[in-house]
Amino acid sequence: MAMRMEAAMAEYRIRECSPDTILLKPAPVSPFLFVFVITGAASLALALLAYAGIISPPSPFLSVFIGFGLVFTCGALIFTIRTIPGAITFSTADRAVVFDENGRRYQLPFSLFRQLIVTAPGPDASNRPAQTCHLNLVTLGGNSLTLMESADSVKLQTQGERIAAVMGVELVIFNEIVRQGSIPAGRSDFPLPPQDSILRQDSPGRVTFRWHSRKSLLSTLLLGGVIAGFNVVILLGAIPSLSGFDPGLYAAIIVLGLLDVTFSVILLFSLFGSSFITVEQGELTGGKAIFGFSMGRKSFSAVSIAALRTGLSGGPDYMTILTREGMALFDELARMATPGKRMGADVMFSLLPKILELRHHMMNIDASSLYFHEKLYLLRELSALLRLPF
Repeated sequence: MAMRMEAAMAEYRIRECSPDTILLKPAPVSPFLFVFVITGAASLALALLAYAGIISPPSPFLSVFIGFGLVFTCGALIFTIRTIPGAITFSTADRAVVFDENGRRYQLPFSLFRQLIVTAPGPDASNRPAQTCHLNLVTLGGNSLTLMESADSVKLQTQGERIAAVMGVELVIFNEIVRQGSIPAGRSDFPLPPQDSILRQDSPGRVTFRWHSRKSLLSTLLLGGVIAGFNVVILLGAIPSLSGFDPGLYAAIIVLGLLDVTFSVILLFSLFGSSFITVEQGELTGGKAIFGFSMGRKSFSAVSIAALRTGLSGGPDYMTILTREGMALFDELARMATPGKRMGADVMFSLLPKILELRHHMMNIDASSLYFHEKLYLLRELSALLRLPF
């Protein structure tokens, strides 16, 4: 069972379809985001008019206009930033999946993939059945690319059948094989575009991969705009307009202070931090580093590692490393991901120790600043070092 990287922004839709070619492009940005941007821009425009003296709202409203203008505008723009390929083409002529990303074009041969699967997440915290299903393309090593998501599993099955027919891969619907694969054995190498984001350092008995977080600086600055907006609303709008002691307001100030500290840390990492993975003396170590200090370090014995995973995602995005024990636990938990299935409270409680144990056998390395072809490079190089299938 492949690890899926969840994110609605990762969804693709079929734009062209023929017996020889299928073209996928990212789903359009939600129109609600544009509503938020327009609302935020209108608030900032009102603040400008008030500052220029053209309109004269009560004094606290100037801060409210500025604050919520920043919150709505910057918050909506964060969700429009994408670091995924702008097009994915399944071509029988090239016998490959062709990716167009950031002005670069590269391809992965069909022979690297083993199946398309339609899966669904397990019941949520309220024990309600899963509603959203996902169509994932899975490599020989189990790396999963989320292509589409929908509450309509029949729709996903139809789309999956079209893509599987072009590729010749196995199609699995909720753990049931509905189409056998027919891809002949072929070359498994795949050239990737030149990249300079990941620095590889080789020394006797040691290989280190390191990459900086600066590519995500725009997202960080927009997040700063959201937090700055709340600061303006509370510090310049709410506090001056109230008199006396207000517990709710002071509680909000404490929460705001924590957000400010958190943002400062995130900004420092975006400017000066890096992520790293080191393979040395039969051990793999990963984590973050800033100003020469390592944080969140975690190590696994190289021989215990069973899988490396990354995903085509626009949300929380990691290089995930699983041990054999972790894979067994993950597969056991994934078998609960059946649409419409409910679990009793006793079953939910029995799974909790397994979920906690899984954390000890899983390592997540931040890869949100990397383009997809850079993640593929990292995955390919690490797989070769650890002698794992891609």
